[in-house]
Amino acid sequence: MKKSLFTVLLLLMPLWVSAQQLTITTDTIGQLARLLPDSNRYSVEELKICGPLNGNDVKTIQLITNRVRPKKANERLIRVLDLSEATITESKGSYRMKADVLPAGMFLNCKSLEKVILPNSTAEVSRSCFSGCLNLQEVVIPEGTEIINDYAFFNCGSLKEVHFPQSLTTIKNHAFDGCVLFTEIEIPSNVTQMEVYAFNNCRNLQRVNILGNINRLSNYAFASCSSLQEITIPSSVTLIGNCAFKFCSALANIQMPETISEIGSNAFEDCVSLKDIEISTASIIGSEAFKGYHRHQDRECQPYR
Repeated sequence: MKKSLFTVLLLLMPLWVSAQQLTITTDTIGQLARLLPDSNRYSVEELKICGPLNGNDVKTIQLITNRVRPKKANERLIRVLDLSEATITESKGSYRMKADVLPAGMFLNCKSLEKVILPNSTAEVSRSCFSGCLNLQEVVIPEGTEIINDYAFFNCGSLKEVHFPQSLTTIKNHAFDGCVLFTEIEIPSNVTQMEVYAFNNCRNLQRVNILGNINRLSNYAFASCSSLQEITIPSSVTLIGNCAFKFCSALANIQMPETISEIGSNAFEDCVSLKDIEISTASIIGSEAFKGYHRHQDRECQPYR
């Protein structure tokens, strides 16, 4: 009897596991709500959606992922969402969407999401798309994505790393502000614009390698990155903005390219570990650019105006 019961449990186990995962394929837009009725949309933790999606379909996804807690004992919250084979179509009317761009605030403050794979056709990561997703650990941004918009990953406190596609050209305001688990990032070579507060308060960030052809490190770009020790600044940079490295208390050495002509106010305020910095090419240096810098016998700083 025990052996028979054990055999039955083994046979049922694959069914239980598969019940935690679900793949839905739409043939045309506007089908998702019908294909995901209430009876099964809250029964899985991993959901993959394939096919074309319009505004109504996206609203269905938001309804599922925005749940804070199960309402019934047998219900589950979505942890993994795979949209790699989905296509976002242009939508007009009450719910506007651009083609290949998820709407602004798509997953705003979703507490259950841990991993999201964006559609392979993604052109932009929208404004506040993942803002406040406190448990989000991994996001797959596909090649072809060019823009990461304002606040896209703001305060994603569990996000450990992001692999930027080589197609990326723009990182906008506050895009990764408050991503406190980042330890190392590399900005791809096609990036030409990195806006204010882009990586502000990434306090465990230690190393930054900027390969992009940017001409300025914007205001507060790496402010309050208190663990930052090493950064590579490309020769395309001519300006370091206000407070760009303010409160980067672990930053000991920084190689300034000869192209630097301007350093903004408070740019290196309270960078108390700085040992060597050459700024002989900078013709404009803002007020209190090096406030808190203490010159010791083993430290050298070129005179600045």
